[in-house]
Amino acid sequence: MTRIRTILAGLLAAIFCAATFAVPAAAATPTDHHKYSRYLAIGDSWNAKNTAYPTVLAKALGTKLSLPDCTGYRTQELRFLLEDAYEGDELMFQFGAVSPKKAAKSGPKLRKLIGKAKLMTIQVGANDIFSNAIAQINRAAGAQGQDFTASMKNAIRVGYQNFVKNWDTLIADIYELNPDVTLVAVGMMNPFEKLQPEDAELQSICRTASFYTQLVNAHISVMSRYAEDYLYVDVTGAETYEVLPNVSNERLKYVVPAVYPTAQGHRDIAGEILEALPLTDEVFTTNSRLQNIIDSLGLSGV
Repeated sequence: MTRIRTILAGLLAAIFCAATFAVPAAAATPTDHHKYSRYLAIGDSWNAKNTAYPTVLAKALGTKLSLPDCTGYRTQELRFLLEDAYEGDELMFQFGAVSPKKAAKSGPKLRKLIGKAKLMTIQVGANDIFSNAIAQINRAAGAQGQDFTASMKNAIRVGYQNFVKNWDTLIADIYELNPDVTLVAVGMMNPFEKLQPEDAELQSICRTASFYTQLVNAHISVMSRYAEDYLYVDVTGAETYEVLPNVSNERLKYVVPAVYPTAQGHRDIAGEILEALPLTDEVFTTNSRLQNIIDSLGLSGV
């Protein structure tokens, strides 16, 4: 059982402090897109590297990129930075390198960046869903068998409920600071579909994690009351490093790169975002999207 918890801790910590991403798309050339003078990217650890998709996207658009460090952040931490009265929960700032004291000082700067942004991508959710699970692993030294599995599944469920409770408020905070920003919500990747642990207990937990990952994407893309206001990018098929089918304690160090996008994966993500962004003279309304589909099928005038 100790070995299972150790393996699962490595898998979850690697996956849940990461984030989300997409399949290659035939994007329009960058010069066809609307010109954004300022691009702000908010997200967790995948978002942070200077080789990650925000940097690729900024270069393609020829725009200035602001990339604040939000490693390990959940919707709770972001709300804390954007709201004066929000205090968060007992897990605040436990999953990244930023302390609450330092974060409090960065709040006004982040609000200013949002206010000036012309384009903004937000990629958050993985740490929401699974931070409770990571904390559960740390507290579960005495848990055994089905009790451990059940407690892990419950922790993932609670994390999802917290995400749903916070997402719309966070989006409202962003639009209050900048009602005219072009906002792109990047969905969660689902690495659990590639994980095939031999242990039945881990298999069950991975199925639960996969299910709630799909629910997160459904909430962002459809169920949120702001779903029609921002652009949603489905990133469930991004190229990632291969996940090893048999994981042992000695091989945990290989799990971290296995759940991150490859360099091509980050280019794929940037391509998907480009595909979603309006072109220079295009206004992205429901009708214009429908017209694009009609035109592509050669049905105009029918």
